[in-house]
Amino acid sequence: MLSSLIIRNDSEGKGFFGAPRGSRLHYGVDYIVKENQSVLAPFEGVLVRKAYPDGNDLRKEGFVFLTSNGLEFKVFYAKINKSDVGKRFKKGDVIAKAQSVSNLYNLPNMKDHIHVEVRVNGMVENAELYLSELKKKISIINIILFDIDLIIIGLISLKKWLKS
Repeated sequence: MLSSLIIRNDSEGKGFFGAPRGSRLHYGVDYIVKENQSVLAPFEGVLVRKAYPDGNDLRKEGFVFLTSNGLEFKVFYAKINKSDVGKRFKKGDVIAKAQSVSNLYNLPNMKDHIHVEVRVNGMVENAELYLSELKKKISIINIILFDIDLIIIGLISLKKWLKS
């Protein structure tokens, strides 16, 4: 869904599933983003519709994404292209661009994030359970890239040593 999956935890609230929100619980997971960061399709599926976390404020946007395996992702604070509604996306395709939540709510201490909810047969479930496999794959890729960087640095150093 993102290149990194770090859960928001700031003075404005905690972004984990089930976090207290006054008299209710948080039904999603808030992943930290940068404004205009690409939001990717977590699985193959269809962009069903635009969605709004606050129906009275249409500046705060989001979308509903239905995966091929029946999961419904509701993502807030991400802008889609209206023309993409109904379009099928492959896993990893760019679906949306993240908004600046801190600006939308005028809360400078709130970290920018997207809010991700997952529903299975209409029941809300912890999005982390479905995105953790993606997180593991991202971590493995980052480790491999780090190792490749170290090898390249080592080869450059060896080449300079051999020339001297």
